[in-house]
Amino acid sequence: MRIRWAAWKALPRPTKRIDCRSRNRTLGHGGGKKRAVFTHRPQGDLLLVHFRSSFDELNRAELQLARLGIADYLETTTSYLSVVELDSMNPPRKVYSSLAEKGIAPHSPEWKAEIQSVIARQKEAMYPRLYPDVPPHKYICFYPMDRRRGEAKNWYQVPMAERQAMMHEHGMIGRRYAGEVKQIITRLHRF
Repeated sequence: MRIRWAAWKALPRPTKRIDCRSRNRTLGHGGGKKRAVFTHRPQGDLLLVHFRSSFDELNRAELQLARLGIADYLETTTSYLSVVELDSMNPPRKVYSSLAEKGIAPHSPEWKAEIQSVIARQKEAMYPRLYPDVPPHKYICFYPMDRRRGEAKNWYQVPMAERQAMMHEHGMIGRRYAGEVKQIITRLHRF
């Protein structure tokens, strides 16, 4: 969001204090699952990041913001809706291969039990990604990335083995920053 600075600066100081306190109570200040971050121009002066479990909850957050006195001095420059991205909850091919090597017939009760066990482990492992805690760090980096970058560089046209190798290398680099950086990957929808 961009702040309408001329109008904001024209307000008397007590009014600004009340508006900022109202913002802090509504949006949070620091910890919790709500964070307001000042950003660099030209995109805007303020970045609001909301983690909500449903579209209804997100809509309530938008309405709360719209009711704040400070909202009269904010102008939306860009808005994104992101949904936390999870890998498919389907068992990988190697699980199917492993079951076949053990002589377990597809769709047999034992096969179904093994598949359900894998899915249950995946769900448990994915929970922190699906419901991430917002880290209490001072800085946030948001960048919209699209794997489809034109006809010549379309991620989805690269063979699967090459994509897997690239993602492995990417992951190994990211592990160097474990504990320092929290990465939240979402599927982005721009409005």
